[in-house]
Amino acid sequence: ALGDPVGDNRYKVKLLRNGETREREVTIGARNDTDVEIVKGLEAGDEVVIGEAKPGAAQ
Repeated sequence: ALGDPVGDNRYKVKLLRNGETREREVTIGARNDTDVEIVKGLEAGDEVVIGEAKPGAAQ
């Protein structure tokens, strides 16, 4: 769910808040082919958007 890179180990992610998506910058730590450690930029309870439905897709 990492978005565009914005610097060394920093990326934008989309968060869902009150039914709307917003971007936030996060800093990553360790990563491999399937997992990424977020070391800065998220708080407990934040809902990260990991994919978006295509128009017309069932919800």
